[in-house]
Amino acid sequence: AMFSEFEKRNLIKTNNLKDVRTNIVEQFIKEGIVCENTEAENYLTKENVSIIIRNFIKKSKKTNIRLIIFGLIVYYGFTKAEVVDFLSQSWECIDFKNRKIEYKGVKRNLPKLLEDNLLVLKKVTGRRKSILGDRGERGKSISIDVVADAFDEIKKIPGLQGREQFIPEYTRKMLIKNLFEAGFALEEISGYVGISIGSIEKILGKEQIAKIGLKRWNMKNRSKIRHPFEESFNENYCKNI
Repeated sequence: AMFSEFEKRNLIKTNNLKDVRTNIVEQFIKEGIVCENTEAENYLTKENVSIIIRNFIKKSKKTNIRLIIFGLIVYYGFTKAEVVDFLSQSWECIDFKNRKIEYKGVKRNLPKLLEDNLLVLKKVTGRRKSILGDRGERGKSISIDVVADAFDEIKKIPGLQGREQFIPEYTRKMLIKNLFEAGFALEEISGYVGISIGSIEKILGKEQIAKIGLKRWNMKNRSKIRHPFEESFNENYCKNI
């Protein structure tokens, strides 16, 4: 199944992984590529996100590591491994004064939800240099299991539409769709989420990209945007006839 998946993504031509194995593994770990079902229904709506946030707040009045984990994936598009890595970082990667975080060389805004919960966590951890230390909530080691626990809780929320779909990979995939529909360009999503444009295209689907791209084109203020060959096709052309 693994070889078939690699071949489907044009990462290998044969079942021989010599010379390409390392690059393939690194790419899959970095991007957390998800299934290419571009027709998957998007349950990552504003309403559902609000329901999940309210549920986590209700469950815990103190340090809410599950809410932080959910926020890191839904707001930044972190993979499971990136969440664990971020929680192991020094507090210096978070600029509370300017409400920014810097991770893997990319500066991102720090929303109020993450800011408040990270500040509480900072008080709890005291003088520890890392965000969560070597051990997580209730004595659990920081691991991908901590991320899975948060999403297992989401699946138990009554009345949450599509709750069985919520796993980190699905949530990250739907964030990419939402970012594109909100007006983010492919290269912006690529830099922000940390995923190749090719993988984004597979997630969105070519038809969806063309459809939304045309919609944006028709909505843009044409007075401020000029075609790169506007002058050649009009002004210079008129001068030479």
